Amino acid sequence: MITKISSRGMFAWALTAPFLIFAFNNCAPTMTPYEQVGLLSSASVAKLTACEEELFTVFTAKVSPFVKTNCSTCHADGGISGAFFSSADAKTGFFAFQNAGVDKWQQYALGNHQPGITGSQHTEVVNDAVTSWTQVEAGATCSNETPVSLAAVTTDKVMAATATNKVIVWELDTESDRMGEFKGARFSIGVRIVTMPNSMPAYYFSLPQIRGPTDTTALGIAVRGLTIRINGVRYDLGTTYVESSGYAAPNVVTNLSTATMIKQMPVISAADTIGIEFQSIEVRAP
Repeated sequence: MITKISSRGMFAWALTAPFLIFAFNNCAPTMTPYEQVGLLSSASVAKLTACEEELFTVFTAKVSPFVKTNCSTCHADGGISGAFFSSADAKTGFFAFQNAGVDKWQQYALGNHQPGITGSQHTEVVNDAVTSWTQVEAGATCSNETPVSLAAVTTDKVMAATATNKVIVWELDTESDRMGEFKGARFSIGVRIVTMPNSMPAYYFSLPQIRGPTDTTALGIAVRGLTIRINGVRYDLGTTYVESSGYAAPNVVTNLSTATMIKQMPVISAADTIGIEFQSIEVRAP
């Protein structure tokens, strides 16, 4: 089961001696072409947990009518957003909504996300849906389900970065601590070296992506939250991608974020390594 996640700010920075971490998420549609999450053609037959069955009832009754009326331009099948919670297939929409999180949906639906479409005029409808959703999450069915850890950690890889962007790829079945569970799924991220205004070197990370399973018996793979490690050390202050999420169908590439993260270093070595910690990563199977 994928539980809800709250939405925090898109701009984060932190300063600790001797490192500077700076992150910026451009809220324009994209800074690079946004590869859409694949349609889950088999999603309608996906098995749900008992908790998810109750949440699915709330979604179809109270969320789906709203998003199909107000969000289909960007969030329907083939839309530009990559989060297809307005999908014609109810379970495809449900999985996308569940992965994005009810809190984030509430924030965007009632905010200035799309002036004239989203906003406070929807307060009653949206808050009613959120209340129903959170009541189910707090209810006996969801509370009594045994939680399963979906965290994962990749192996560390030597970056050997230069001033030219380099894409580092992990085959998750063989290069993570959950070997053999990902049915051919792959993760990648871009890295290059830049020089900061203070003349210090820094790593510039961009375009984290997940490619769906190569095994087409899987419905897809859901990812939520990732943290970068450098030289085996997790940098919790580098919060750019901690709430990034996405869902990729088999053999489809999904951008998990269009944000970039710059990590200043006192010294950069050709032997520096990078690893990724996922808060949650799960292959959906029929």
